[in-house]
Amino acid sequence: LVGSEMCIRDSIRAKDVEKAEIVEHDQPIKALRDKVYTEDVGMNVTLKDEARDRLMATLIPYLLVGDPTHVGGTANIRQIGKKKQLMYDVAYDRKGIDLSESYQILGGNYNRLDGGHIPSWYSVPSLSAPLDEERLRFNTSQRYGINSVRKTKNDGELRVAAQYDRSVVRQSTENRTAYYLDGEAPTITTEQQQKTIITDNFSAEVERKVNTEKAYGNEMLSIGATQGDGLSLFGTNEPLQRIRVPQLALEGSLYRMYSLKSGAQLTWKSVLDYHHSVGDLYLDADRNRLRTNLWHTAHLLGWQRKAGKITHTYNLFVEGEDVYVNHTDNLHLIIEARPRWQYRTDKFTLSLSPTLTFQRYVRQQQSMFYLHPVLSAYWNPDTRSEIHLGSAYVQTMGGMQNYALDSYRRDYRTWYKAADLIPVNRQVYATLGYRYKRPIRELFATVNLTVQRSWNNTTNDMQIIDGCYYYTLKELHSQNDFLSGGASIQKGFYAIKTKLSLGVNGSLSKGRQLSAGEWYSYTTQSLTLTPGIIVSPDWCEFDYSASFSLNGNKTAGSSHTTLFNWRQQLVLTSTIGKVDLSWKFVHHRNELQAGNTLNTLLSDASVTWRLKTVRLKAALNNLFNKQAYEETIYTGIATSTTSYLLRPRELILSAEFSL
Repeated sequence: LVGSEMCIRDSIRAKDVEKAEIVEHDQPIKALRDKVYTEDVGMNVTLKDEARDRLMATLIPYLLVGDPTHVGGTANIRQIGKKKQLMYDVAYDRKGIDLSESYQILGGNYNRLDGGHIPSWYSVPSLSAPLDEERLRFNTSQRYGINSVRKTKNDGELRVAAQYDRSVVRQSTENRTAYYLDGEAPTITTEQQQKTIITDNFSAEVERKVNTEKAYGNEMLSIGATQGDGLSLFGTNEPLQRIRVPQLALEGSLYRMYSLKSGAQLTWKSVLDYHHSVGDLYLDADRNRLRTNLWHTAHLLGWQRKAGKITHTYNLFVEGEDVYVNHTDNLHLIIEARPRWQYRTDKFTLSLSPTLTFQRYVRQQQSMFYLHPVLSAYWNPDTRSEIHLGSAYVQTMGGMQNYALDSYRRDYRTWYKAADLIPVNRQVYATLGYRYKRPIRELFATVNLTVQRSWNNTTNDMQIIDGCYYYTLKELHSQNDFLSGGASIQKGFYAIKTKLSLGVNGSLSKGRQLSAGEWYSYTTQSLTLTPGIIVSPDWCEFDYSASFSLNGNKTAGSSHTTLFNWRQQLVLTSTIGKVDLSWKFVHHRNELQAGNTLNTLLSDASVTWRLKTVRLKAALNNLFNKQAYEETIYTGIATSTTSYLLRPRELILSAEFSL
């Protein structure tokens, strides 16, 4: 929303709106008005006087009838005025919802430089979800949040936001992985895991936004405290594992864009942040601890000007970070020159970005100087067609978890040993795409192709001994090839209220894995067909979609193997007066590593009754009470099969009140 009212996350009731208007070519940045053309569309909403500054609440309690039976829900209170907006929300859930994703901070983090990240020495277990996460998440979650936005002088804003969420997630899995490392029988590893994952997240932000005729930007201060705590119980011969990683982060950032008299724009971005973490790996009574401190800062100074059909952009970027772990500093410095030239007409756009980078790793005494250009072109030969071509050479460095420590233990069965060098990945790729559209005839089609090759100066030598993994980083050059392509077509038939779609995607990848000093090559192929149809008569809507996938794998130590899996989904919805009905069927057919086939049919049904001030809903999930799901996937030289426990049949009764 723009104009006299500020944006809110939840919808505004229609009866509270005095007027609403669409703003075409909306340019909310005053300094760019009448200077930079935009095709964005905004909406200007004005509330009625009696709706302003009034507390409005939405309550959604629920009752879940299952094992166990319990209650929960969400509550949201908001107040919208001409110069301020307040919102409070709280939620408690045990239905499998991820509450941390549903929370969105108002205002966002637009145009900020990214802060630093502490290396992941230990990885806290996470939810494994090859299908809808809500079917697999056995959780107890809660969330609390507060947002305040106030208008200041010259159409600026002051935003204060804070949120806290906590989740306890439980999951049981079984895995069997076969590694084809020689011509004899494959190496087999198995794992039974019962994990409990406790996650706490707290964050608070204060942001001041500037929006004048000459300048636009913001300053922001934030604090974040998180803790991941994963407890894993394996087989009888394995230790009890607990990985606990608390982190503290402090960050300040600045962004300014100045509009100059010559029509040019001057940009300044800065960020300064500090992170502290103490990671613990407990194996029964033994503890492995890594204490890490990270200082990070980054700055960008940019200049941009459009001269005729050519836009000139020149950016200078400087970044520095120091990771202190095990009484050792790891200082990393980056200086980049980022020029960009764009030639644009009504039908053609050509862009070239040859970035020049210098990096210095102080403790490792290594310096790198390289160029990675990016070229892209768009061509619209007519109003129906669009062609895109892109190509780039990119060079990236491995994270500090690969070289900052000489060696460490990652979990109960994984050890890692570093080398005295920086892992470098070089990659060249090209993409070609075509899009055809005829909105009047409801016809849309796309075709795309991507080719990629990457080179690495290091590789991980993986050895499996007595079911444990040992990785050693070695200075050996390797390369990987990747090819993918796809096409899709959509056609609508307005007269019969029907829409058809069909997509096909394929990929081919080749690589090598080092084990005990020997190379083992692998080739992975996939072909996926995705048909769909939507039929919408007056009384109902039928929505069918499917994915049929053929996956092939060939390793040096095994013959070519394939898996043919599919997923079909049918959703039936209907509205009868003020009652909404929905019935969903999902069918999974998976070929498994052992040679057998798994068929799983999942179904959910719901009915919603919309009244004047309340909305009542009843939902029955996992109607057929399926308890298990199993899937086999290819991962290079390995074939992995994992089984999962599903949430049982559950009846959820909920009501939504708007006050």
